[in-house]
Amino acid sequence: LYLFKYWKENDSDPETPILESFREFINRVNYSNENFKEIKRVGWQTDRGRILITYGKPSEIQYYNNIPDYKDFQAWSYDNIENGVVFIFGVLGGYGDYKLLHSTKTGETHNVTWLDLLKVSQGRTGIEDITSEGIGNESVREIFRRLNLELPRYLK
Repeated sequence: LYLFKYWKENDSDPETPILESFREFINRVNYSNENFKEIKRVGWQTDRGRILITYGKPSEIQYYNNIPDYKDFQAWSYDNIENGVVFIFGVLGGYGDYKLLHSTKTGETHNVTWLDLLKVSQGRTGIEDITSEGIGNESVREIFRRLNLELPRYLK
């Protein structure tokens, strides 16, 4: 009874007998399970699954694959949350499992040195701050510029 009441109160179209918000929730769970499953986890339990279920479909997904010295990563941008936010997911293990590394969304994982986690060659990028101007340190913007990559939207 509680769950029915919850979905009825949060229904996007209360004039119809169908609970559209619940249907959308189920669709997001199913999509996550089909597209984001990992070796030991079903899709809705993954970081990408949780973000998709919680916030819906991103406005844009940018894929960063086969970049020299870096593991694959993705940037999911949402135009309709907090005037624009981004979620950065990267492959940390050897099985292609994407983990949430950084976000500009309030209350989510925030790690300005996220690009260091993706570095595969010896040493690290030396990023101390996303706007670092330190000697010998490159900012994320500088690294993206050097690699001729488009900077993820809403990356502050």
